[in-house]
Formats: sequence, C-alpha cells, structure tokens
Amino acid sequence: MLVLKFGGTSVGSGERILRVAEIALGLHAREPVVVTSALAGVTDALLALATAAAQGDRAECDARLAAIEQRHFDAAHSIDPGGDWAALRDRFVALGDAIATACDAQDGSLAMRDGIIGWGELLAVLLVERAINRVGGSGYAWDEPLIATDDHYGEATPDAAKTRTLATTAWEAFQAWRGSQPLPGIFVAPGFIGQAVGYPLTAQRAPDFLEHWINSTTLGRGGSDYSASLIAAALDAEACWIYTDVDGVFTADPRLVAGAQPLPIISYAAAGRLALCGAKVLHPRSVAPAAQAGFELRVKNTFHPEHEGTLLVAASDATHGLPLAVAGRRKLAMIVLDGPSLPTIPNLFGRLCTAISAAGAEIVLAAQPVPGHDPRIVIDAVGADAAQQHIQQEFAHEIARGQIAGQRTIDGLALCTVVGDTLASTWGTLAQRALASEKITPRLHSAAPEALTYIIAATDLDRAIVRLHRDVIEPALRELAQQRARPYANGQWAAGGRTQQRRRTIPPQH
Repeated sequence: MLVLKFGGTSVGSGERILRVAEIALGLHAREPVVVTSALAGVTDALLALATAAAQGDRAECDARLAAIEQRHFDAAHSIDPGGDWAALRDRFVALGDAIATACDAQDGSLAMRDGIIGWGELLAVLLVERAINRVGGSGYAWDEPLIATDDHYGEATPDAAKTRTLATTAWEAFQAWRGSQPLPGIFVAPGFIGQAVGYPLTAQRAPDFLEHWINSTTLGRGGSDYSASLIAAALDAEACWIYTDVDGVFTADPRLVAGAQPLPIISYAAAGRLALCGAKVLHPRSVAPAAQAGFELRVKNTFHPEHEGTLLVAASDATHGLPLAVAGRRKLAMIVLDGPSLPTIPNLFGRLCTAISAAGAEIVLAAQPVPGHDPRIVIDAVGADAAQQHIQQEFAHEIARGQIAGQRTIDGLALCTVVGDTLASTWGTLAQRALASEKITPRLHSAAPEALTYIIAATDLDRAIVRLHRDVIEPALRELAQQRARPYANGQWAAGGRTQQRRRTIPPQH
C-alpha cells in the first residue's frame, strides 16, 4: 500500500485535480490511498466564514459561502463538464444550513470553528473521486475523518489505537466495494480533520446544529501532511509520499537562493528540525509516525512527478557530518530580565520558562543564565504580551523586592538555522565567518551536532540565508555529490569510507 498526500496547491483547480488523479491511477498496482487537502486557499476562506458566523454577520456569511461554492463548482465543471454534481450541491446546502444556524447563535467556540473549516477536505474528496473516474479509474470517497483524536479543538492530539480502528474499518469497506468494480479502485480520504472518538459532550463542545460533525476536530494548520503519515502508520503502508509544488526538501528557499537544490536524502531528525525552523515543505510532526512505524517517507512534486524527490530515512552515512540546508523564521521576540540580583533568585530559569509556557507562548530558543549574562528566551512574537503578563505574576515578589529591576521584549527578530547531521565544529566556524562577512552579529546563538542556530534582526535574515548557503551549504553539497557518484555494491553505498545497507524503498514512479 502507498499513501499519496496532495496539498492545497496540488488540488488548486480542476486541471490540477485531474493531474492528481492521473498520478494515483498510474500507481494503482500499489494500492494507493489518496489523502487530499482542501483546495488552495479554501481553509482560510472557511476560517473567515466561521469568524463572520461568530459575529452574526449573515450578509458576510452569504457572500463568503457563495464565493467558496463558486470556486468548487468551477473546478467541478472543469473536471466533468457534463456530469451530475448533485452530491456536491447537497453538501453545500448542508454547509449553508450549518452556517445559518451558527450566525443566529453567534457561536465563536473552537469546536464550532473546527466543525466549519474541516468542510474543505470533505468537499475536496468529491472532486478527487470524480477526477479518478474521469481518467479511467473508480474513485471511492470516504467522507468522514480517519484520524481519532482527543477533544483539543484547533490542534487535536491523535490517538493511534483508535485511528487504526477507524482507518482499517474504512479500508475494509473499500475493499468490499472494490471487488465489484470493473476498473481500478482508488481510495480517497480527507486529510487535516479528525474526530474526537469516545469523548463526552460538554458545554464547550460543538453546538447541536453540527450534529453529524459534533466530534469534528482539526490537527492544526498544515496538518494534512501529518494526517497522511498517521494514516500510513494505521494501515501498515509501505510508503507515504507527500506531494507538493517543489521537487522535494530544498537546501534553502528556492525563491530566495538561486543555487538551492532538492536534497536526495535527509534524516527524519534533520527534516523535522528544518520544518520547525521555517521550511514550508513538510509539517514538523509528519516524520514521527514514519520513524516509529518504519515506512518510507518521501517528498515529491505533483507537477514534476518523474523527479525522485527527497527520501527521508532514520539515518544516512552519506550525509553524516554535513550541513544540509539553511532555513529562517521571522516574527520572533526575545524576553530579557534585568537586575543585579538575578543570580540569587532560586530556579529563575525554570520558573521563567514555565511562566512563558503557561501563557501559551511558543519557546523557540532559550539561553540559561551564566555569570555575567541574564537569561534570554526567544519566543513567537504572537505570544509576547501574554508571556510578559505571566512573568509579572510569577515574579511579583522578586519585582517588589527589587531583585528584578525590569523586563524587556526585543521585537523584530528572526531565527536562522543551518541544519545538518552530526556537524563538526569547523562548519560552525565557517558559518560564523559567513555572517561576519555580511556584518551580521547574532544576538544569541546555539551550536549543536544537528544544527547551528542564530537569532538575528529580521531585516538581516535574507542576506544571512543567501550567504550561509553559498559559504556553508554549497561546499557540503559538492561533497555529497561526490559520495553519491561512488558505485553501489550488493545494495551497499560507499560513503565517506563507511558503508550503509540501504533501506528497501519503493522506487519513484515517472
């Protein structure tokens, strides 16, 4: 079995959805499971619709829903101009009824929002199913979530055991149906959405008007990649291929760095760190199910399917010791405490991190205090105000006594990270020289075997990425290319004087 996940850009129009169908049909011998995102931009449109409903703005809701409906019917008529789209129309009638009731209730709960924004995938499965039929297959759209979760709306946590039950039940139903079909059957499932299986209803849960979707949750923005990986684990798939609009995991953002290249191979750890540090190709949590279950995970290009893409593996001798990519992340802020008596405060650093976490702010990088230096913690700027309030509450006694003279937030910062695999210190020296040549002085930095991380001014980020790629990544790429040119022998790959038995993988299809 092969799980194929297609993102919003891959299913952004009727023409693109037909391309997706052709890719899936070409792999029918491997029992593909297609996991689809909502059409590009539709999740954002549904989020705006949910916001308007919470405000009771019926006119705004009607206008936004009409635009979403038109978008889908434009795609539908491109896929099958003369086809019967009654099922799609019925689905919009149901969505319209739910939105109308939400407007009247002015319900702004996270449960209601999840119940609305998850419709994007439920609409997309119908389009993908019909596209498969149009290119010579038999599509089978499963219009319920396959991921079992808790009831943490907005970013639910999956339950692996219950997900396996949901997924295998759906697959068995498909298998029974497929036996009666004369054409190759292809299973189509929604990504991103889950259902809170086994959780009792409470006052905070979805309102009655969402009846069928009363347990509907989402995995957080970008969660379609994660859902595909979870489904692959639940169905014991051999591989999960994440299709996007680029040729794999790149060494840098190709829109910024002219010499950026797709990596042929990268470790799970390095790929996950890249995603956390700003790379947009893969959801950060997608690698964990693959690493645990052992199936192949690959990133490929919907619009260039013959390219091999990037293979993710547990470890690779070929990349050992090399920096592989550079990524950046903006909209960060640094929390700084001032005061001559900071070293006398018990458990200062631990309490500071706890207060920031309690505020719901994401800690990106933290530096423990050492003699002569105050603690500095870098967070997502969105949570800075809430973090400062929680810090004031946590350290009210120390502030009153003058042990903490003040607290500051330094805005306008960015994270710049060189990600690699067991990096030697010489690469850190090269990176420091590269930044110095651009007259960029990091406010904070961290060196670890898997990453070199720098906190810099956001205005310097683009220059830093371009220079680090030129001076650090490109020399490493040349070394990697030399290693890949060495011959294979009995399934082994000579790499840097060592050999590694290659994992059995499914070769990419053209």
